[in-house]
Amino acid sequence: MAEFSGNVNAAYYMNEECSLIEIVYTCYDNDPEGEKIKYMVEVSDNSADYQALVAEGYDAEKLAEQTSEYKRAHSRQFNHLVNTLAEELAEELSGSPLLERKKIELEKQIEELNEKKKLKVYSMDNEMFEFIDENKDSSSLFKFKLWALDNEKYKGMSKEHKKQIRKAKTLVQGFSILHSVSISE
Repeated sequence: MAEFSGNVNAAYYMNEECSLIEIVYTCYDNDPEGEKIKYMVEVSDNSADYQALVAEGYDAEKLAEQTSEYKRAHSRQFNHLVNTLAEELAEELSGSPLLERKKIELEKQIEELNEKKKLKVYSMDNEMFEFIDENKDSSSLFKFKLWALDNEKYKGMSKEHKKQIRKAKTLVQGFSILHSVSISE
């Protein structure tokens, strides 16, 4: 007779090969209410403990069924624990002073970047205006004149306007002529 005989609460396989069984039984030796004890048994026809477990009705089918129940119960417990911890962490982080400080720092950085961007755009606009206003570079002026005379939008301009474009000394003069053409059309 095995030490668990008559007091088995559950039995289930402990490995994928189904070669090891854990038996949970109640031992009443020193405690009238009983103490839960876990006992391991190897699946073997030569094992007296395994034969005693089979004699109590724990055949392969019942062991497989209890193994599934055991895994489902532990899966539920694990999922509940994970969800509880995740909720606690989310609660802790949502009111976290650290996150609030990080948020404020990021907002300041965004504001600084926006200010730099505004200054950069203003600076670029001024540089562009100075370039256009003072540019007497024959290469840029020549390219502008070719573009203006070949542009579909300005193809229909008068011979006088075309002549003025060809004689322009700066890009600003050229743009001024194109602007007057746009207004008169």
